[in-house]
Amino acid sequence: MRIVIVSDYAVVNGGAAKVALMSAQSLAERGHEVLFVGGSGEAEALFCNVPGLTIETYGMPSNHEIPIRQRLSLALWNPEVDRRVRKSLAGYSTKDTVVHIHSYRDVLSVSAVTAVRDLGYRTVFTAHEFRLTCPTGEHFNRQTQQICPLSGGSLACWGTQCTERGWAEKAYQNLRFVRQRSRGNLPGVFDHIVFVSEFSRKIMVPNLPGLRSSSVITNPVEFSQPEPASAGPDAPLLFIGRLSMSKDPVLAARAAKEVGIPIRFVGDGPLRGEVQAANPDAELLGWQTPDQVRAHLQSARALLFTSRWYETQGLVVLEAIANGVPVLCADTTAASDILTEYGGGFLLPAQDLAGLVEKLTPFQDPTFGEELGRSAYRRFWASPPTMENHAHATEALYARLLEGPQT
Repeated sequence: MRIVIVSDYAVVNGGAAKVALMSAQSLAERGHEVLFVGGSGEAEALFCNVPGLTIETYGMPSNHEIPIRQRLSLALWNPEVDRRVRKSLAGYSTKDTVVHIHSYRDVLSVSAVTAVRDLGYRTVFTAHEFRLTCPTGEHFNRQTQQICPLSGGSLACWGTQCTERGWAEKAYQNLRFVRQRSRGNLPGVFDHIVFVSEFSRKIMVPNLPGLRSSSVITNPVEFSQPEPASAGPDAPLLFIGRLSMSKDPVLAARAAKEVGIPIRFVGDGPLRGEVQAANPDAELLGWQTPDQVRAHLQSARALLFTSRWYETQGLVVLEAIANGVPVLCADTTAASDILTEYGGGFLLPAQDLAGLVEKLTPFQDPTFGEELGRSAYRRFWASPPTMENHAHATEALYARLLEGPQT
């Protein structure tokens, strides 16, 4: 089996690129011939010295780095990407090769997808976000700060300015969305779509006409099993993420203040000042390294996940459960799937200060959530979503596609 993994970025700058690179490494280590194609960035040395893994990068700018007129033109059709993808795949037989696309919108454009389609490869796409069903990829109105119920690309969608940057950005996003569905024949061009949570699949599938087949393969955790967290008498609540309206850190700050429990914020963003004003005693640490984040989890009383938008998985909630930390989670997010599967916390409506305060009150006793977190910890580590398990599931999917007829 030969595998080609395609990603906008060859450098870890987010969840999609990270999973794409880790997957390429793991599949090569399992004995497969793997080609990783990245539109932008240079891969870290960690990924460059893996036997069986070839990394090819195009050195192209992201759409955010070029003027909007040129961006629109290249997003609709990028002949350079079409040429380079065809060249990268030369010599790879359609009989024993699967192409797995993790991202294409920021750098490679739909031109990468159509090139793979025209060459006749069996193709998999992982939906790390909602861009197949929403022009902005969020199903979230940035003007109202509410989940958007509109069908992506509909007349109502065209008539709603939901972005932070104005109508020009909205028109660009919608034109690109229409282009990917018409010229790109998305989602029908993909033989299989992988969703990273059952929650995101339920949101997206009704808006994916022409979907051929799909499955859920959760993103992997990349650390070994730790000891379960132990909250001391002064253990704080923990919030991890960008301090932005869509994540609603101010709600977390207010709730912690009302119940009199210390809270620690790992992350930064435009609402830093509002968080500090809502709770002057809150500890704002800014962004931290992965090891520092895990250390904060190990000493946390509970994690607050107050996001207003859907999310596609909510990896920070998965990490909290993996560390035995109880979670209070908005029930409108994909992370609710994690609590449904493992337990370990409470679901509550987003933007509900009174409800959050009610659920937090028992945590005034720092030992309250200990068994809650540890029971979820035991269930999680009984069969964890490790990179090995992720690679096994992906490998099995590729094998099924290659055994089936070419379409």
